[in-house]
Amino acid sequence: MSPYRARLYRLIFAAAAVYNIAFGLWAALFPRSFFLRFEMAPPSYPAIWACLGMVLGLYGLGFAYAAWRLDRAAPFIAIDGEAWARTL
Repeated sequence: MSPYRARLYRLIFAAAAVYNIAFGLWAALFPRSFFLRFEMAPPSYPAIWACLGMVLGLYGLGFAYAAWRLDRAAPFIAIDGEAWARTL
């Protein structure tokens, strides 16, 4: 892999890590605030939304690891890519 591509991948994974950790913390610690912010009906079971926040936070940690050790993060990148492919 060229140094340019490695730098680009590190930047993308670092941005994904920041986003996922921030949104995950927000959703896990304040599960109803997202719905109040966007004037939506709050969920009946906010624990499910908090659990989604924890999952996103874990993905954020994985993205941070991928940005830090790009050469060793291939299994995580493959698992994440497969998960996203299934949702599409």
